[in-house]
Amino acid sequence: MSGAANTDKKTLLTNAAWNFLSFASAVVVAFVMCPKLVHGLGDEHYGIWCLVEATVAYFTLFDLGIGVSIIRYVAKFEEIRNRDQLNRVFCTTLYIFVGAAAITLAASAGLAFLWRRPFDVSAEVANDTRWLILLLGAVVAVGLVGSVFACVLNALGQFRAKTAIETGNRFVSASLMLTTLASGGGLVHLAAVMLACSLAKSLVEAIVARRYLPYLRFSPRFVSLETFRTIRSYSLRAFVVLIAGRISYSSDAIVIGAFLAPQWITPFVLAARLTEYVRDCIWSLTAVLTPAISALETRGDQEAIRRALLDGTRYILLLILPVAMGLLMLGKPFLSLWLDEPHAEASYPVLVVLTIAMTFYLSQTVAGRILYGMGRLGWLTIAAIIEAIANISISIALIGPYGILGVAVGTAVPSVCVNVVAAWYICRVLDVPVRSYLRQAVASPLLLLPVAPAVWLLAMQWFPPTNWHSWVLVGGAGTLAHAAVAYLVEFRGTAMVPKLSLSGRQA
Repeated sequence: MSGAANTDKKTLLTNAAWNFLSFASAVVVAFVMCPKLVHGLGDEHYGIWCLVEATVAYFTLFDLGIGVSIIRYVAKFEEIRNRDQLNRVFCTTLYIFVGAAAITLAASAGLAFLWRRPFDVSAEVANDTRWLILLLGAVVAVGLVGSVFACVLNALGQFRAKTAIETGNRFVSASLMLTTLASGGGLVHLAAVMLACSLAKSLVEAIVARRYLPYLRFSPRFVSLETFRTIRSYSLRAFVVLIAGRISYSSDAIVIGAFLAPQWITPFVLAARLTEYVRDCIWSLTAVLTPAISALETRGDQEAIRRALLDGTRYILLLILPVAMGLLMLGKPFLSLWLDEPHAEASYPVLVVLTIAMTFYLSQTVAGRILYGMGRLGWLTIAAIIEAIANISISIALIGPYGILGVAVGTAVPSVCVNVVAAWYICRVLDVPVRSYLRQAVASPLLLLPVAPAVWLLAMQWFPPTNWHSWVLVGGAGTLAHAAVAYLVEFRGTAMVPKLSLSGRQA
């Protein structure tokens, strides 16, 4: 039932499609749930929910970067059929994560009950906030243990099974939360539903992982200090990247809560969620690369890794550039229809700034997956630290004069700078000339960029996006136009620019 990570193009695309289905289900659920939660809880309570989520999210740092190590080493040892070492990696990391979960529970309890009035919320909601911290902290703890099994499925390329589990859990959880909200439930009741669903999901993932690896052993005798040392250097750097990433992308709500009132978190989070959905989509599509790159590196196939960079980056840019333009041109009417006009007015300026940051960040997702797969995290660690420090510093400096828009700028500026440098760095690591990278990975997506906006501008003259019907019609027209032209260019051989070989000569 087991199998090493597949590296052929067809399998990678199939796995990416399964991951995309998981993302699509998340978007559908979020599309329904977000306005229900905002209007059902109110701006203040929803802001508290987001603030607590952002705070307990830091407990995921007890992962210590080991999660990505599981993917790398399980893929590597399964590739060479070293089952003893695979079990050592699995059991060692599992026991570490059980310990991390215990620490998370203790820290959540301490934060909840030793803090007299968490986040200085009003006395009326202080008790609910305490229980919310405890329950969402427990969700993180369960997720830490369950992530070991999810990472095993990732490493084996079993994305279909992983997608089925995630999607089923997502719809069940959303249904139960909506039912709870409709029956008058509040913050604590919703968090309890999340905890129950998280427990069920982790249990199913454990059962399925064992099915694909029947020789997987849950035994203390496989816990090994030597194995821990093997993954330590890799996981330590991954841990630093994880910390920096958490600061860069999860600290905004905390900064806003510290310098402004909780209700200001809501318009910021609404804009940030839209860019997060796109970011999660691309991460889901590229997740298949990390175990595949680890397998390719084990075989010594550097040329295949170079081609993965050039082709993968081009495909990602073909996807995200029109999406970014869509957020800029159609994002405000979407927010108005999704929520209401006041929320759209408050959130749209933030959305514009975060969309720019998102575009540069996602342009380097393939490069990031390759660096993780190869274990080349040194530079990535330094860059992530610099970005995190700059993010916090600029956000705090700008929140006074510019409010939540200043926080968005503080997130965007370091992200853009770091990811421009990242493009140069990955070319250096893989010995790909920058000129070849720009022509083979970037040129075609940029030349195709005007297609969708041109169609949107024309369509909006006849069908102003003032209701869902016209919005879908306008958005779909531009999207289909871009997809059709991209298909002709990318898959029908109508090259817009001559491709270069890695040596810089025309191919």
